[in-house]
Amino acid sequence: MEYWDRVTIVKNKGGDPWAGGKEAADPKEYRCRIDYSSRLVKDQNGQDVVSNVHIRLPGAVAIEYTDELVWRDLNGTERRSNPIHYKVSRDLEYRPRMTVVDL
Repeated sequence: MEYWDRVTIVKNKGGDPWAGGKEAADPKEYRCRIDYSSRLVKDQNGQDVVSNVHIRLPGAVAIEYTDELVWRDLNGTERRSNPIHYKVSRDLEYRPRMTVVDL
């Protein structure tokens, strides 16, 4: 699989989310594959939600639900979103192959 797209992951360093204080760490850019299709996934609370964007990153990438992902869609518009669901896919020898993020 070739990774032609790019996504920037902005980590949340902390701060009080209830007070609106969110400190962003240095953003890091990754090569990825972005697919646009609707899929039913479970969010971090176990609820069924619809995901419209699926990002595949090579290898294991550290992602949290508080991180913000920034990318450009097919029209060149900058989009931002937080992960709904993510998982690390592994091969038969349990080596990480890719990280799949649903937005």
